[in-house]
Amino acid sequence: MTLLGNNQKIAYVLISKDAAHSGVYKKILDQITFWRLSGYSVQLFVITDFDSISYWQKIDEKALILLDKSRFAKFVNRIRIFRLAIKSRPSLIYLRDSFPLRIPKSSVPIVIEVQSLVGEELKIRSRAKYLLFRYSKKYFYSRINAAVYVSRELLRLNEFQIKNTIPKITIGNGIDLNRIEVLPQRIESKLGLFFVGNPNQLWHGVSELVEFARLNPDIDIHVVGNSNQTRIPNLFFYGKLTPDEYLVIASKCVAGIGSLNLGVIQQKESSSLKVREYLALGLPVILKHEDTDLSSDDSHVLQLSDTQLNLAAFAPEIRRFLVEWKNKRVPREEILNLDVQAKEAIRLEFFENILSKKFTQVE
Repeated sequence: MTLLGNNQKIAYVLISKDAAHSGVYKKILDQITFWRLSGYSVQLFVITDFDSISYWQKIDEKALILLDKSRFAKFVNRIRIFRLAIKSRPSLIYLRDSFPLRIPKSSVPIVIEVQSLVGEELKIRSRAKYLLFRYSKKYFYSRINAAVYVSRELLRLNEFQIKNTIPKITIGNGIDLNRIEVLPQRIESKLGLFFVGNPNQLWHGVSELVEFARLNPDIDIHVVGNSNQTRIPNLFFYGKLTPDEYLVIASKCVAGIGSLNLGVIQQKESSSLKVREYLALGLPVILKHEDTDLSSDDSHVLQLSDTQLNLAAFAPEIRRFLVEWKNKRVPREEILNLDVQAKEAIRLEFFENILSKKFTQVE
């Protein structure tokens, strides 16, 4: 494959807060690093918070950053961000799915990356925003020229109702395996599970971890990203930590756990960033959902069979899996398909096909 690279500029548009604790930030760092090494020029257009400014500037010192300082600024920013991206005269605009964003008519191809069922998440957080999304999504996304989905399920469901004639592709999330070192061998005798999440995201299923810990006192559960006061002696909540801070905790553990309740947002498949980070650290994974890039035949994956059951129902097979892996880490060569180089080469080829052909402008 020969990439166009030279003389091609990508404007990357997104809304993302709390970069210090964000898997999204690390993903975009990995993506842009590879794109630049492939010869592309990239500029970030980010709506974020004050504490995240320096993080985005580490990726792109010329990043155009807008801050949601007030409700009015929040409204205006979601209109301005695309206009500013178009004004920079890019070859292509890459949008990480966010709602609402005013997407104007453009002579530049706009490619959206679809990460989730936005409407289902909004339904949990705000009925008003969900109704706005439901009745206006066709309008908001009518000017998209191509779409990248992080799972096969999201492409099939096509929540944004993007036209069938528009190019689409599935590319599961990737990770820079060169950025993350495999954890050292464990020295702890007690089995341990590791989970990274965020507050107020019901699909993470943290309540199942609490129940599992209560019923399985011989297995420690370490939860990063959530805070909780509990008297269960084998359950540990650490709140928000940076990657450097939680590596010591991860090193105590045998395996990582993916989100446990995707059904609440009507999903059965994902390619979550945390699962890829677990594997990059050498932790095998326990999943209650399908993963776009992983198989139940992989020795480093414990695929639980019935997503309707609570995690505690699988305690015997989880314990067997942990005993099997207690003195091992996942060999790097077994997860090369998750590496950013493999993923982004496919994405750039998709960009190349769009840039090298006269794309159809959406009215």
